[in-house]
Amino acid sequence: MKTAFLVLLSLTLLSCSGTKEDSNTNEIKPVGPSTYFSERTDNNKKKEVTLNFLTGMNFMLKEVSVDKNNQTIIFIGTVELDTTGANTIILKSAYGTKKVKVKNRTGNTLTLLDVNGKEIKPELKRKENFEPITDPFPMKGMFTYMADAPLFVECFTQMKFPVAMEKDYISLEREYLSNTEEPGKPLLTTLMGRLVPRPKMEGKGERLTLVVEKFEKVWLKRDCKSTLSTANLKNTYWKLLEINGKEIKVPSNVREPHFILRTDGKIIKGFGGCNNFMGSYKAEENKIEFGPMAGTRKFCKETMDVENAFMKVFKETNNYKIFGEQLELYHNDKLIAKFESVYF
Repeated sequence: MKTAFLVLLSLTLLSCSGTKEDSNTNEIKPVGPSTYFSERTDNNKKKEVTLNFLTGMNFMLKEVSVDKNNQTIIFIGTVELDTTGANTIILKSAYGTKKVKVKNRTGNTLTLLDVNGKEIKPELKRKENFEPITDPFPMKGMFTYMADAPLFVECFTQMKFPVAMEKDYISLEREYLSNTEEPGKPLLTTLMGRLVPRPKMEGKGERLTLVVEKFEKVWLKRDCKSTLSTANLKNTYWKLLEINGKEIKVPSNVREPHFILRTDGKIIKGFGGCNNFMGSYKAEENKIEFGPMAGTRKFCKETMDVENAFMKVFKETNNYKIFGEQLELYHNDKLIAKFESVYF
């Protein structure tokens, strides 16, 4: 049964290129990419889902909630067989897992399943042609530069992407070269990137290429295995890094601005740079709202501007993203503040 389903999966989920698989092997060897799409409206709120199967049993998923917040979530992961469910596959990523059921033998219809195994309507329909997801999204991987051939290996899937020398690439290259004296040494890197089809350097056809929209950081003495975990929103000490793109610095003798979301009573507690504060919050999926904050009333000449800006962040925030050990707070699509998890 398993072998039969693997063959079905490789033949129906991914578009054919005319290449035949070795009938004596159990390996899944997809022969091409495909795109599935669905949209639904609940309570006047439209949600669009695009699921792309890539070569090498990998996928990209894009979920768009079209409302006043216009929230978009994109992530990349691997495809696996679910041995507990007939014609069901598992989409695994750093952000969790999703199950998908193959609805017919042609593979033209798929259905996402909820945590209880119930089908989420409407079904995803296969499009005639592959439509790449080219929106920017957070990425983490090992970056290598040697002989004008930059390469990025994504941590979770281990997919290899050539890197275009455009946009914010120069910031990435500069930081990489300043932190290594060994040519070709991989360094863990985080960034906002887009995967865009570009002509292959050799041969015909196209290959997904990484375009660096915004370089974030090179992590020294760390690799994918040691940093692959994703921090939890709640019960995590979130240290303030920047507000509206400006790095936050406080005197060495001052505690760092931070906050913690408690699960007991949905209370937020933190330190703004001068005063301790406390308030309430509501979080659901990737949405979050903060109530009014109360705290001590000291005046600190050196850090009051930081604290005032920090308190304004809570008033404006309505959604968030967690990327590995970093938290980003947004107002609609505008990034307001960045935080880093700290463990003691």
